[in-house]
Amino acid sequence: MQQRPRLLCLVTTTPDYHDTKAIAVNETWGKRCDTLLYVSSQTYDGLDVIKSNCSIENHDYLWCKNRQGLVEAHRRYNGSYDWLFKADDDTYVVIENLLHLVSGHNPSEAICAEAVNRLVTSFETKRKYCDISEEKGPDDVYFAACLEGSGTVMGDDRDSLGEPRFFHFAPDAMLNPHDTVYHKKAWLKNYATYNFSTGMQCCSSSTVSFHYVTPDYMYVLEFLLYKLKVQGID
Repeated sequence: MQQRPRLLCLVTTTPDYHDTKAIAVNETWGKRCDTLLYVSSQTYDGLDVIKSNCSIENHDYLWCKNRQGLVEAHRRYNGSYDWLFKADDDTYVVIENLLHLVSGHNPSEAICAEAVNRLVTSFETKRKYCDISEEKGPDDVYFAACLEGSGTVMGDDRDSLGEPRFFHFAPDAMLNPHDTVYHKKAWLKNYATYNFSTGMQCCSSSTVSFHYVTPDYMYVLEFLLYKLKVQGID
């Protein structure tokens, strides 16, 4: 029997959201991670926080904050996890679908312990493809450049039907066929590798995550996914 992959979840938050967004993560999808860590500039009772030490606590300094969090998480748990999932505190994750997705990959192929190890090494050795001289910057873009430069191959997260599993927005923005989110967010066209659509065909039946999910919405999703039973359907 194949052993369940060990999952480390690293969630970025701020002191302003410890008792709202972070707690909602803690009480919903976060409890299904094998290890759940938060990155913030302050500690908080009930949360396992890696304390960042950047010049300023705001969105512009996420490159510094998330880099520090990743390095410390790897230092503490290297050898104790197979895969690392990095998320914001307004992300909702279906952990079972995430584990199903990564179980089809060798842990040397994606954002796994070995990839994180190469990434951390690139920070420490100050490789030219991975600029850590600045605290400010778009962390997702910089992380992608560092991962690619360190030899990590980017995978295709779509399912067998070509439907995506990871989403920039909450379910309502994706599922409403009359929503114009794709047209309102021009940056999506510049950064998205694949086209996507809205409506019921927007999303894979094995969807992994949605972004911009409010704390209230997290509890709604938790109920719909894990408690609600539709009667009379085989």
